[in-house]
Amino acid sequence: MRQRLQRLTESASGWEQFWQDLKPITPMGRQAKSVWRPFRPGEEATWQAYMDQQGRAITYLRAHPEVVERIQMYLRRLFSIEHLLKMWQARLAGRLSDWYQLLEWLTQLRGWLQERQHWDHEGLAALQQCNLVLEEFQHFQADGDGGFTIPAQFDPRLQRIQSEQQALLQQRHEELSKYRCELADQYKLTWNQEGECWVPLNRLEGLKGIKGLQLLRTTPFEAAYGLHPAITQVYDEQLQILEERSSLIVEEILHELTSKLKDVWPLLLQLHSTIGQWELEWLAIQWALQRGMVQPQLSGTGLFRVDKGIHPLLAQRFAFTPISLELTDGVTILTGANMGGKSVALRTIIFLQSLVQYGFWVPAQQLTTQLFHELYLLTGDGQDAGAGLSSFGFDLLAVHTILQEKSVGTSVLLCFDEFARGTNPIEGSRFARGVVQYLQQTSGCMTLFVTHFPAVLSIPKLHFYQTGGIRMNALQGELERLETEEYPAEGRWQELLAHLQSQLDYALYPTETQSIPQEALRIAEILGLYPPLLQAVEAEYKENKNGREEP
Repeated sequence: MRQRLQRLTESASGWEQFWQDLKPITPMGRQAKSVWRPFRPGEEATWQAYMDQQGRAITYLRAHPEVVERIQMYLRRLFSIEHLLKMWQARLAGRLSDWYQLLEWLTQLRGWLQERQHWDHEGLAALQQCNLVLEEFQHFQADGDGGFTIPAQFDPRLQRIQSEQQALLQQRHEELSKYRCELADQYKLTWNQEGECWVPLNRLEGLKGIKGLQLLRTTPFEAAYGLHPAITQVYDEQLQILEERSSLIVEEILHELTSKLKDVWPLLLQLHSTIGQWELEWLAIQWALQRGMVQPQLSGTGLFRVDKGIHPLLAQRFAFTPISLELTDGVTILTGANMGGKSVALRTIIFLQSLVQYGFWVPAQQLTTQLFHELYLLTGDGQDAGAGLSSFGFDLLAVHTILQEKSVGTSVLLCFDEFARGTNPIEGSRFARGVVQYLQQTSGCMTLFVTHFPAVLSIPKLHFYQTGGIRMNALQGELERLETEEYPAEGRWQELLAHLQSQLDYALYPTETQSIPQEALRIAEILGLYPPLLQAVEAEYKENKNGREEP
């Protein structure tokens, strides 16, 4: 159940979508992301060092924006060689092409590390390690076919073999040239650069049985001849022997190199894993660079304070009012009109805290907070018909799970969106009041509690925030203008609703008023509710003022 609550929190807050949208380029980055976990209390020093390093990187990259694309280029060229490093750690030399992959990997990694050294001083050790290994490849050279070779100068035995190969190749070439010249003079043949000669089909009979001449292929009009392999068989066999001797020497060299670097392989394996962590850090740096984020600050314990924080995913979908809010240990009550932005505020707070827990900068003017062991957002939408749970039943199971499993000394950030709204109002009010009183007395629980139950507000030592509600003066002008225009019934309703939403103040304001805003009747009037129905509702309001009990 606890894991399900965490997944529901991630989904409702938008963190799940944010995390899915982060796309590491390298295989190492994707692996690191799959096991990445948030920072927890007790890891404040590590978190601070991680954030400060991002700060140095962001400062440098803002002054040198061209570096960003270079780093992206290096990342696109970095591939996984974990299987090769494990092979070499097991003292297996592998093939020459494997070493070429190592050379390419180290070259791209060195380029990235050379850029990182401007903000990551600890990365200098990794850069030195790369340079140390690359020095061993100084005699290796590209062969023009996407790989490389060990030049003859690297080993005297290779040099002798190369001399023998060159001599045999020269003799082979001379033998072929001699044969072609003799055949050309005797049979009037013309050889092309590919070593073939083309003749009309009517000459096929005359060329049969000629020693050293071989029919390669025919077309409807002509035929192609070449020299028979037997002419160079002796040379080819000797060249094959020399190639096998050379391969054995290269294998011996690679085994020696594998042993020479025996102490390097574990370090490179560790570095291979660290690349994934560095790439996640790079994603966080890019996030901060592209969106103008600020570095959050840790307060120690007992405080969450945000100034003009936004939820970037929600802000992409509709006009978003930045949120300013302060929470302390205990319970803070958030009230306001329907459609007033309370649910958005809860989602934003959990999303911002999730960014902090995972080591990201935040979209706010300022954010001061602490690290929590757990974050929960209970939206009241957790109904599980398959398990026989109503919305209220799920609310109870959720708060039961969270509080029963909370260990002494742990800290939890809890956001409740109209807890117990799924049962009858009188009992819902009593349950909500009981939960708030328990949380108010429980250490390590920082709670933001959205409610429409007035009875909750009388609990001592609560803190209060309220959404701004409807800006009536601005809305009145819009309503007067609409009175002069004609709309179909449905179109008028939509137009009124759009103007109403445009004049809602979604900002959060601290308040000492212990009352629930009552704007539902005014909203109904603005939207032009069916007059007889509106009159019935107004009568209920008047009766309530005369003493009818409310939950």
